[in-house]
Amino acid sequence: MIFTPRKRRQPGINIVPLLDILTILLIFFVVTTTFKRPQPAVKIDLPAASLTENVPAERAAIITLTADLRLFLDAMPTTIEDLPAALRAKYGERPQKVALRADRTVPLGELIRLTQALKGLGIDTLPTFTGPENPAEKTD
Repeated sequence: MIFTPRKRRQPGINIVPLLDILTILLIFFVVTTTFKRPQPAVKIDLPAASLTENVPAERAAIITLTADLRLFLDAMPTTIEDLPAALRAKYGERPQKVALRADRTVPLGELIRLTQALKGLGIDTLPTFTGPENPAEKTD
């Protein structure tokens, strides 16, 4: 009987499943990290309100007015005079939704100047962010 030696296959590591898993993880991390909206890193003491509604934050321009009267459009600092141009540049001719985050110590005159600047763009209603009426009710 004649025996012929078989050729031995070199052992190999199949990396296709590893690449599939890495691709899925990459997609997961990209998708989960892009949903966070940038907010200015300023402390805002929101006014209290008993009757509040949730302002939908998706695709809304958030205007922040601090206690020292600094103005932010989303995370970018701006002025009341430059706000209409900045809104047009970022969101087109008229933004779909605009919301206001103002500190409770902001003078009424500054809020009126801000609303007058927004009325020039055709924005008549301006939802505002408020805090709980009793600070102990905070659920965040």
